[in-house]
Amino acid sequence: MSNKLSNLEEKIKAIENQIQKAQKAKQEIIDILQKLLSQLKERKITQEEYYEKLSSLLQNKSAESWLKYYDNYIEICKTHIQN
Repeated sequence: MSNKLSNLEEKIKAIENQIQKAQKAKQEIIDILQKLLSQLKERKITQEEYYEKLSSLLQNKSAESWLKYYDNYIEICKTHIQN
């Protein structure tokens, strides 16, 4: 019985770690967007450079799609913990 409980606790801890990683990755995207937008507004980079860097950093996906991806992943992980 305690072995099953220990395995369950390990699985929950692993899922919680995945949630933390996803939250960190999501925050990094937000930070990158804010930094690039700030550079653009301050005219440190051109609009063309802004879009090039954005495309490269986001791997040709939109920021919204990444944020939704991480939100969905976090929700799935939370569901696994609850079950």
